[in-house]
Amino acid sequence: KLFIGGLIHTITDEKLKEYCSKYGKIIECVIMRDREGRSRGFAFVSFKDRETVENFMKDRPHIIDGKKIEPKRAMPRNEASKAEGQLTVRKIFIGGIKEDLTEDKLKSYFQKFGNIVECNIMKDKEDKLRGFGFITFDDYDGVDRCILEKPHIINEKELDVRKAIPREQISRVNISNTNQNSEFYSPTNLIYNQPTASPSSYTYFQPSNYFYKPMPLMNTNDFSPATLSYPS
Repeated sequence: KLFIGGLIHTITDEKLKEYCSKYGKIIECVIMRDREGRSRGFAFVSFKDRETVENFMKDRPHIIDGKKIEPKRAMPRNEASKAEGQLTVRKIFIGGIKEDLTEDKLKSYFQKFGNIVECNIMKDKEDKLRGFGFITFDDYDGVDRCILEKPHIINEKELDVRKAIPREQISRVNISNTNQNSEFYSPTNLIYNQPTASPSSYTYFQPSNYFYKPMPLMNTNDFSPATLSYPS
């Protein structure tokens, strides 16, 4: 399933379906509308097979009726309802990193999801592992693929993989419009193609167990109960 944003408000379901069907068989194509029946500027398209989704994403950019659309892989509700779930970013946070995992091994594993431009395992001032790292892709789709294809296991250890959020985007996260009757989240205020922020401006919403049970070699003074910041 794909989320299609950036649609012109006059486009019809038939027009969108006609365009998308060039890539493969469509199971469902629905433009989301308000109570008055007006388009909300985005839609969901379900294809019959995964290969069609891959081809559609590889063939970007897509232009319909003279306007560039913004396709993304639709996230299951359990992912989309997270604080970072609805953001479009190119960087992932990776927690649970042990001493036997090097940057080369990390990059070798995650490069199957997209082209990696930066890979960092964070260390403290004494050159000890802090238990987490970051990977930056050249495209947001690499991040979405990582999230959808969890769990990620390296050296028999499951890693905690999440989107890294630029600080300026945190206040714009809106998860109050989750459709409780749908398997997939129907966002109303998604953020698209945000420019890559500087490393110091990234943050990460950590699971509560990280606060009560810090990862090995991680200095608990380095993060607060609510967020984990990318160091300068």
